Amino acid sequence: MHDTASVVKALDESKATRVWFTTDWNSLKKPTREKEAQLGYNVIDAIKQRSNQVQHVVYNSGAKADDASVSKKIGEFWSKVDVENYMAKELGPLQITWSVLRPVTFLENLDDPKNGNPLTKGSVKMLTKPEKALKYISCTDIGKGSAALLLNPHLYAGQKIDAATCEYDGPGLAKALTE
Repeated sequence: MHDTASVVKALDESKATRVWFTTDWNSLKKPTREKEAQLGYNVIDAIKQRSNQVQHVVYNSGAKADDASVSKKIGEFWSKVDVENYMAKELGPLQITWSVLRPVTFLENLDDPKNGNPLTKGSVKMLTKPEKALKYISCTDIGKGSAALLLNPHLYAGQKIDAATCEYDGPGLAKALTE
């Protein structure tokens, strides 16, 4: 994704008519809004070069990415909004449809030792307060949602869809994990 030409080559070799992609803030050395957005721009620029081939694009972003009251504290959200806006602006005139899936907090983050969040018996460390409910989604459900958007562009063209599997407050999350 750092090189538009390699994305074009992948499109040529796969002969893809539908494309799903996401950008990954954490994959970058010293990530910035501009660096992450550029990854998305490169994919979109490659798709533009194959506008006679690609018919529909799905971008995996983040829930409420463009809600300043939520996202102003989360830097990588703004780069995802930049990609969403660029995609709409650049693909629309080419008659390439697009959709955006915006997943909420990943359930898999509940057990993520690599990021200092191991799930251990009797405790969970997560971005939630006992009295505040937070929405979650599983990676499996992100895949199912992405597949639905890819397979049904006539239903989802031009839509940005927040996606969640469940919602728990702190005690509810603890109970679900216990069960």
